[in-house]
Amino acid sequence: MSELISRDDFATAVAKAIELKKPVEFIQNVTIDADNTITVAAGEELTLNLNGYTLQGITDDADKNDDNKITSADNEVMFDVRGTMNVNGGRVIIKHVGDTYADFGWNACGEIFYVAFNGKLNVNTSHLENEGGVPMAYAIDLVNATDVNLNVESSTLKSSYIPVRVFNNGAGMNNVTIMNSKLEGTSRAFWVHVYTK
Repeated sequence: MSELISRDDFATAVAKAIELKKPVEFIQNVTIDADNTITVAAGEELTLNLNGYTLQGITDDADKNDDNKITSADNEVMFDVRGTMNVNGGRVIIKHVGDTYADFGWNACGEIFYVAFNGKLNVNTSHLENEGGVPMAYAIDLVNATDVNLNVESSTLKSSYIPVRVFNNGAGMNNVTIMNSKLEGTSRAFWVHVYTK
């Protein structure tokens, strides 16, 4: 059983957890409207202790600006990580439903985690999955201007396209460690788009 809660209610819970420096402890499966991104700002830390439960994000607004022009500003991202985020012991899934805007290619993008600008994402004993619905579907996307860190251990990363993209488009360096984990994608399992450690 999964309870559907509003993005605002979930974002409020996350903001309170960050303020109190406490983890979000899951006691059941939760489904949210993930069209609006939740940001972990620089200097903040968010921990999701999933406790074996699932956080499901559903998106359906491929053209957020309603201008019939799909750009990177329309990308559907559950979490924008500029600070530190920890995900422990459960499942995080995203899926786009409705119009895929397939003709827009690169600009039709959906992802669970966008990690950039000194962001750090730690994933432990968890299952991350992007079930697709948009052409560019990632579980984790690292597109940075400065140093970004990704640490994955004893987890599964899965996508209808590519589970992990590492794209260094700045002067910094991406640092990626993946241990004892499984990566599964239909195009690639791991994509180093521009140089990384």
